[in-house]
Amino acid sequence: MWEETLRKVLTVFKPQELVREVDGRSYKVRPDENGIALGDMILAPEKPTLKLKTLTGFVDAYKAGIDGFDDKAAIHMVDHSTVALVSLAAGDDGRRHEWMRAVCEEVNPFPFDTYQVPEAFILSLQSGFLPTEETVRLQRLASSLTTENAVQTADDGLSQVVTVKQGAVTRATVELPPRIPLYAYRTFREVDPVKSEFLVRLKGEPNQLPKVGLLQIDANKWKHDTVLNVAAWLHKRLEKSIIIA
Repeated sequence: MWEETLRKVLTVFKPQELVREVDGRSYKVRPDENGIALGDMILAPEKPTLKLKTLTGFVDAYKAGIDGFDDKAAIHMVDHSTVALVSLAAGDDGRRHEWMRAVCEEVNPFPFDTYQVPEAFILSLQSGFLPTEETVRLQRLASSLTTENAVQTADDGLSQVVTVKQGAVTRATVELPPRIPLYAYRTFREVDPVKSEFLVRLKGEPNQLPKVGLLQIDANKWKHDTVLNVAAWLHKRLEKSIIIA
């Protein structure tokens, strides 16, 4: 009888959460039909993490001693586009503080693994890659394609020979290599892009503009190489004792 009465009282009055100390730590407690129940640990508010978009800003904030961080800190290479300054030791609450984080929000405009019409392919190539002899070679190939072309391809699975004809006249014959090295912008612009290999393929369709595709074939090795490049860039500009992992 009294249990039912207590349950109704708790439902009506909805008592506020209480606090109890256990081993020097504060926990939320709440009355229930069995007495009190221990809830979540009360955590002290953390200092906010500084959000950055460039490695230059990251280095400047580090040298300025953001929030007075001590020497028990390390730079965490989260991935190819994210870097964070974190504490090496976790606090009593089990949390490891993160002073700042730089995230590259630039997105490479090139649509990998899809086929594009030549004009779109050339524009994407120019804005998404470091200019090299190979990018110029691809631009010339794409610019030679028109709606009046007949594109014939000979593909053995490793390389592709492309013959571009206009009427009975052969305008160009290009042998595309099995793998073509290019430097795609896929991280902070302060860091030079890494070399990655791609497969170039052309697709000819009747009465349509031939399309060009750039296929990724390095099994995302570029991500690992980019992380190493970013770490090397930071090492050159920060004190030698800082841990970068």
